[in-house]
Parts: sequence; structure tokens; C-alpha cells
Amino acid sequence: MRIVFQGVSAFVGRVDGEYRCGFWVHHPHEVNYDPVLLLPVNLGRTPSRAAAGAIDWDQVVVDDHVSTTGGRTSIGPTWPGSPTVGAAYLSEAYISRLRADLRPPAVPPGFEDEAYPYEFKTCVYSNSGRTTKRYYGFHGEILSEVGNVAQVALYNAGSSRISQPRGVFPIVLDKLDEVDANVDQGGMTVIGAGAGKPKSGAIFLSAAQRQVVPLDFPKIPKSAQE
Repeated sequence: MRIVFQGVSAFVGRVDGEYRCGFWVHHPHEVNYDPVLLLPVNLGRTPSRAAAGAIDWDQVVVDDHVSTTGGRTSIGPTWPGSPTVGAAYLSEAYISRLRADLRPPAVPPGFEDEAYPYEFKTCVYSNSGRTTKRYYGFHGEILSEVGNVAQVALYNAGSSRISQPRGVFPIVLDKLDEVDANVDQGGMTVIGAGAGKPKSGAIFLSAAQRQVVPLDFPKIPKSAQE
């Protein structure tokens, strides 16, 4: 089972319980603090709580908090006293069920000309009730390859379209401990070794590989940085 999360800007405007809140995906000034546009979410419906048996996997709607098990959500996770401005990584399945005026854009506001949508995505795989793998989306460009070992120029997430690569790193493209499988094999990584495979695009690095390759994650929301 795979759950794909999309990072969105989150400005909390309502607290409904220990885990539950409502937030705007645009700066509240831009939407005139309209309560109708508050996106509801239960920050307790995470992969780590599913792995612990507290909820079922099909109830997961948001990735874990940055302070726990590798998630990227930075609002919450519980109330009161938690951050109210930051990022929420919502499952694509949950986003698809939201009414149209609440669905966040694929790229958070402010990043439209600076990054690709996959730089704001993470995914989690589970098996037999346990989290097995976690991957993070980045932009990569294959410069050379020998078999399935490629020299890949990797970019910090959130700025690949306006910045130089962070560095060039050797990546074993068919090693799941380093990178998610290619889309042709049911994974999330687009670039690949061999003739006919894209050499520029999405690469989803494992949590372990992300510790080896010093890449930055996007700082969401963009407006809160200014």
C-alpha cells in the first residue's frame, strides 16, 4: 500500500479538538479570513498512528509531524500550544475528496515559478500494518550512467527551477534503499537509466539516502518567510 502526500501552506484559523483544526491554504489576508475556506483536517490521522494500530491505514489523511518519524507536516500536531503557521502534507486521496474551492494548488503559493509539483510530495509504503519505506520528491538530472548507477545532479526541493544543483551524487537507480522504483515499475521516480528513459525530472529519495545527500526541503509557506 502506498500513500502519496502533497505539501500545502497552512495557516490555522480554527481549533476543533486535540488533533483537529481548520486552516487556510492561502494567506488569510488574501481570502479576507473567510471561515468557509478553512480546510478541515485531523492531524492525528497519520502513518505512525496507523502503524501503531491507533487507526486503520485507510483513515490516514496527513503525513507525520517533522518532530516524529520523518514526516514533513509542521503545524500541530496537537492543541493547544503547537505551531499554527507552516506546512501540512495531505494525502492525495484526501485532497481529491475536498470540495473544489478547498483543494490546494499542486504547487504552494509563491513557488509557482521556482519548483515542480513533485518537490512538494512525499510517499509512504506500508505492509502488514507497518511502515516499510518513506521517500521524498526532488528534481534530478542524470549526467552519466553505467548500468543502473547514475551520476545525478540533485536540486534542493522548492527551488530547482531558479537555482543551481546542490551537487552531483552517485545513485543506484534500482536500489529501493536509495530511491523509489521507476514509474514503469509502479514507483514515483521518473528519471531512469537506459535508452528512452527521461534524464531530467522527479526522483524520490529514501529517508536513509536523504541523510546521505544533503538536500533541503521546501520551507512552506513561502509568504511566512518574507
